[in-house]
Amino acid sequence: MESDKNSSLAGSSVHVNRGGLPMDETTWEKMWEHVAKVHPDGYAVVEQIRGNTGLIQTTIPQPPVLSQSMTVPVKLQAIQAYLEKLQYRLQLLVHFNFSDHVS
Repeated sequence: MESDKNSSLAGSSVHVNRGGLPMDETTWEKMWEHVAKVHPDGYAVVEQIRGNTGLIQTTIPQPPVLSQSMTVPVKLQAIQAYLEKLQYRLQLLVHFNFSDHVS
């Protein structure tokens, strides 16, 4: 059944990370496989990016641990703080012009 599921995704244009953050290794590899299949330079571009030791190494904030004993406002504050940490990390994307790198 798993092979049927994978073959049905073979023509898809996206891969959805259903495991949340941090991303698990299987999903990470599937996404890189997708890049290799859809990018005109295929595996060469994947190797160029993954093998680049000059890229900035970043950390991913840990998601909050929520318990049933927490009140809804406390849970929302924890989630909001987490999202703000993620948003801060993604602010660089606002300043990067992707159209210059799309062929």
